[in-house]
Amino acid sequence: MVYLSPIRYLLFFSIIAFGVLTYLLFNFGTLSSPIYSSLIIDHIFIDPYLDFIKAIFFSILLSFFFVKHRVYLPFWAVKVVVTLFLMLFYESHYGLDSFTYFHRGVNFDIKILERYWGEESGTTYLIQFVHYLTYILGDSYYTIKVFFSFIGFLGLIFFYETYKYISYKNKTFHPNDKFIYVLFLFPSILLWSSTLGKDPLNLFFVSIFIYGFIRLDEKFSVKNISLIAISLICLFYLRIWWVAIMLLPVIMYGVLYPNKRILPIVVVLSPVVLYVVLQVFEARNIQSMSDIFSQMTYLSEVFTLRGGSNLKPVEINGMYDYLIQYVPNLFTALYRPMIWEASSIFALLSAIENTVILYFSFKYIIYIFFSKIKYLPYLVFVIIIWSIPYSILSSANLGTGARFKLQVLPLILIIISLLHYSRQKFKYKK
Repeated sequence: MVYLSPIRYLLFFSIIAFGVLTYLLFNFGTLSSPIYSSLIIDHIFIDPYLDFIKAIFFSILLSFFFVKHRVYLPFWAVKVVVTLFLMLFYESHYGLDSFTYFHRGVNFDIKILERYWGEESGTTYLIQFVHYLTYILGDSYYTIKVFFSFIGFLGLIFFYETYKYISYKNKTFHPNDKFIYVLFLFPSILLWSSTLGKDPLNLFFVSIFIYGFIRLDEKFSVKNISLIAISLICLFYLRIWWVAIMLLPVIMYGVLYPNKRILPIVVVLSPVVLYVVLQVFEARNIQSMSDIFSQMTYLSEVFTLRGGSNLKPVEINGMYDYLIQYVPNLFTALYRPMIWEASSIFALLSAIENTVILYFSFKYIIYIFFSKIKYLPYLVFVIIIWSIPYSILSSANLGTGARFKLQVLPLILIIISLLHYSRQKFKYKK
């Protein structure tokens, strides 16, 4: 194998970076025009070049946050490149909801938000949040996008700290563990946690809840309780059903693996789950079991039509239909598109990822049932509860499904890595 010195690596990537920067210099106006065109119609003029320069300086400013934790600094640098440079190509070609969030956040009118998205919808709250950010960061799309990307990055840090904690507790942490590279450089995670939207925030709130709960199981502390509380409150306003997705695995884990610390948590959180479920039912006008499946079918059709998907919407007429279609739909949600289904470079990248995840899932899935790794069942429960609605919603549109999978993708990678090093430890003992 040919060895390349660090200097040659640096030279190689410098040449690539120079090429990308040169291309952007001559094409930046065209690539960024979809962001500002709608604002120009409303007589709001923002210099895209100045906007971009502000974001670069803001990214450098945020880098000082990692001075004491230098291990994360290179990964943040990569994330900035993805956020400010690579995402430009994706945004200009496909467009994102982030343009709408920024536009409505700058040209703010609460009456328009309530008319289009409802008074208490997650989208309305998100646009209000973007509006408040403009008072701090200015009317700068790229700076605000870097802020959202930074929040997503903090979520990955919490996921990695969760992984390390579980590994050390189970004595499976490997001194040459490379999981940090997998988690922070996994393409889909890099891409979808670098947007201006709900996904980076959702990722962060999920990560602090899981981290807080696992640490709370070992030791009650104000910090861990605060993380859980912040997560639940923010998820309630962002995507209310995620409160139930977070709490139900805790109840399952507390019932199946009871201890003195978890049982009080289960008792306290059970009424919260009931309240959230009733709130979701009221918002969706659900009064019976058949209404639940009607809503699933309706949302599947919406995601199919809105995203221009080639897939047929999922049709659920009852519990039997749901159970029969659950496994195929779950496979679609987790492992599609496959390589032969890829129709673009982004879809091909996603398909390669899915193939790798599918391989390791089949390789280690049997060990989940026999593993004695503490907290592993809880992580599995989170994915199972997530799959109840998202096996339907993600199956309607593979592009949208990739975004939905972002919230549990770190958990899938954590489970695979824990089982991998656990098996290595077992073989070493033999």
